[in-house]
This record gives sequence, C-alpha cells and structure tokens, in this order.
Amino acid sequence: MKNQLISGNSATSPAATAGARPDDLLTPKELASKLKISIRTVRRWEYQGMPAHRRKRLARYPLTQVREWMKANGRV
Repeated sequence: MKNQLISGNSATSPAATAGARPDDLLTPKELASKLKISIRTVRRWEYQGMPAHRRKRLARYPLTQVREWMKANGRV
C-alpha cells in the first residue's frame, strides 16, 4: 500500500484535480513564491476558502482557480 502512494501521485491525477491541468497545480511553496506571499498566508487563505486539492496532508493549488478566487475576494 505504501508503494502505491509513492509511485502513483494521486494529487495530480485527472480524477483528483477535477478540471485543473496537472502542470497548473502548485505546492504551497511554489504558490507563495509565484504570488509573492508567505506560506502562512497560503495556509490562511486555504482556510478561508481558497481552492485546494488535498490528499491527506498533501496540498496542491490550481493556479487559475486561485487567481479567480483572489479577484472575487479582493485579494489582488
């Protein structure tokens, strides 16, 4: 079972992303760097409703949906 989780990254599978392209999904560090915000802000925004795809503790953020969420919530 453990080998399946390592070899098959389900966080980027088409079923797990629901419309987002795999290359569009960013780690918290990548998203923070791209948006020039802290990782703590990324986590806080996720708590406040920013789109995220989670598999247990692993989070990935769809950049296009995050930018739409930012515009809709006055975070631009």
